[in-house]
Amino acid sequence: MSNKKNYGDSLAENVAVYLQNGKCLTYEHKEYCGTGLIFEDNVYYYCEVYDGSTFREILAFDTKKKFVTWLAKQSDYSMSRIDEEGISEFSVNNQCITKERLTNLAEWVERNEWIGVAKKWIM
Repeated sequence: MSNKKNYGDSLAENVAVYLQNGKCLTYEHKEYCGTGLIFEDNVYYYCEVYDGSTFREILAFDTKKKFVTWLAKQSDYSMSRIDEEGISEFSVNNQCITKERLTNLAEWVERNEWIGVAKKWIM
């Protein structure tokens, strides 16, 4: 069972600054890459990632404060997608955001090109 302890304000603030500096928190490989966090056009996105460069918005935050407030209240359990309505069993606990990923930001790469978030996705 995933940890239910909230990430907290300090970690959430660190992630927000990291994203603002042109980084993104995503896996980059073929097909489904789990969930990620990006900052684009002054909006923070929590999204599904495909092929490392295609994104489907799950949530969007138009201010840093909203993003930090939301992320601070999350936990490995809430980010596992286990309670997300309509989510497939395949996606639960599959390459999700975790505290470990959020605290090891140095391993993620700088974004060198425009990403583009798909706000609506027809599958």
